Amino acid sequence: MRRAYFSKSSKKRVAKHSAGNLIFLLVFALLCGDWAEPAKATAAVGGHKALSKLLPDSSNASTTDILLAQAAKPKNFPDDQQIPLPGPDSKDSVTLWQLPEDFKSVIETDSDGIYGIYYSAWNRNKPEVKLPGVFGAGWIGGGKNNNYQPWKDNAFLAKELSEKYLAQKQSFMAECDSSVDNGPGCVDEINGKKVKNLNLYGFWNGGGFAYGAIKSDQSVSRPSGGSNPQIGYYWNGELYRTNNGDNYKICLLYTSDAADEGLG
Repeated sequence: MRRAYFSKSSKKRVAKHSAGNLIFLLVFALLCGDWAEPAKATAAVGGHKALSKLLPDSSNASTTDILLAQAAKPKNFPDDQQIPLPGPDSKDSVTLWQLPEDFKSVIETDSDGIYGIYYSAWNRNKPEVKLPGVFGAGWIGGGKNNNYQPWKDNAFLAKELSEKYLAQKQSFMAECDSSVDNGPGCVDEINGKKVKNLNLYGFWNGGGFAYGAIKSDQSVSRPSGGSNPQIGYYWNGELYRTNNGDNYKICLLYTSDAADEGLG
């Protein structure tokens, strides 16, 4: 599988897929509503007649099929949050879902690589689990979903992407506020700077660009507390870690795949 990061020399190949990209973008632009109930989705088909014109002639899909596909949602997902669009893996215990449109990003690194930040990880096996994500280093060091982690074992790249993501998206981020519920273990400050966080699906837990296992003397725990360090990751250019247990889960960010996005 080819991943959605490219050198400048490969950008020219993207142009020939522009029509496919336009279809992809328009389809998902029409489907940004909350299709939590199949009955609502079916009723809405008549209002999206233009959608069928975007489908290739060879496609067997119907607008009804596409709209109903939005009814799925992550396990134990909050009822008061807009359901994310499906990602490349929505069947395993740890699932990948599309980020909200405002949180998606395309980042060009100093070495001319291009990375599309499109997905986040979700795992909340029980409704009483406070944070939805992962804490174990096996999700980084193992073979799980590594097609979507090109910064695996590359702390330098993870750090650079986290800095550039902050530069693009800080207007959507907020600092911890002790007067409101920011979720368990929200880190307020590091190295004399306030930590900017994303409110993702109603959670303020830690997360970011994870690259591998880490030792406790190399990082700050985010979410705070706990012991037995697991995952090392960068957020806003700062190094953090998860600790062992459901109370220290983080939402990892993933890149898009070139084939999935119609880029390769």
